[in-house]
Amino acid sequence: MTDFKQPPRQYNADGELRKVGYEIEYAGVDLLLSAECVQSVTGGKLEQENPYRYIVSDTEFGEFGIEVDASILQEQSYENFLQNIGIDIDTLDIRAPLEDFIRNTAANVVPNEIVTPPIPLDRMSIVDDIRTVLVNEQAHGTRGSLIYGFGVHMNPELPSTETADLLAWLRAYSLLHDWLRQRADVDWTRRIGPYINPYPAEYLTLITDPDYAPDNKQLIADYVRLIPSRNHALDMLPAFLHITGETLLGKLKEPHLIKPRPAFHYRLPNCLLDDPDWRLAKEWNDWVIVETLADNTESLKELCKAYRKRDASWWQRLTKDWVKIAAKYVKTD
Repeated sequence: MTDFKQPPRQYNADGELRKVGYEIEYAGVDLLLSAECVQSVTGGKLEQENPYRYIVSDTEFGEFGIEVDASILQEQSYENFLQNIGIDIDTLDIRAPLEDFIRNTAANVVPNEIVTPPIPLDRMSIVDDIRTVLVNEQAHGTRGSLIYGFGVHMNPELPSTETADLLAWLRAYSLLHDWLRQRADVDWTRRIGPYINPYPAEYLTLITDPDYAPDNKQLIADYVRLIPSRNHALDMLPAFLHITGETLLGKLKEPHLIKPRPAFHYRLPNCLLDDPDWRLAKEWNDWVIVETLADNTESLKELCKAYRKRDASWWQRLTKDWVKIAAKYVKTD
């Protein structure tokens, strides 16, 4: 068994133990049974919000969502389309069979998703307990089908919003992205999609410059200027939207999909539920490596220097394996 390791900073700016939310994508277990699996681990009250979403509320952690991971189904916006072309599904008494058809069809291409509330660092083993129950019901993960591109999203609460801290985390993640990607053995179904892109090289060149010392406003402005999309393995837009407020929305792509929250949004890992050797703790522990490097000022400074040296030379870019260079600056025990 793999334990959830503790990051170097365990408390938020208010001195409270940090929390982490998880989003777990999978297939093979219908929504109601999935919700019952969650309830069996967490307790609480099970309710159906609509045909594509259940909730388990009144748990000690808050509310768990169990849903089909597609906004068109969640919002049932297909009803508006049908009404616009003259089809009233209630008048025709076809709601139930239509919803069954949509749900069964979507199950082949759209994952189910369990969205946890923020869970304290010292209680995160509960997500692996949920995983165990789902696997017992024959849940499938990323490699359950050639068309599954399922992932695990983690939303670790920010320990701080100080500029120096934010910059350190951005530097550490950016420099470790290739190493993390190789270590996670990211499935091809996810690599061909747009959702886990690395940051552009121009951004790495900017933030690894030893003379780059922005204030909070400039740090966020530079990020949004070069990375206006949420489609990156570490999406900082929810955190920056939380910090700056809604004035940032006009500068973003797909602003309607970005919700403010005081957390990182990290979504590189596969979701290998049905691999007997895989645990959510493993993916969390790799994220802890990022936070650990960010907290080690000297190591981070040296890795920035190594990146810029390699980046400045076409010969080194050709001959030096960055993953091996980055690996020298991390501890995986």
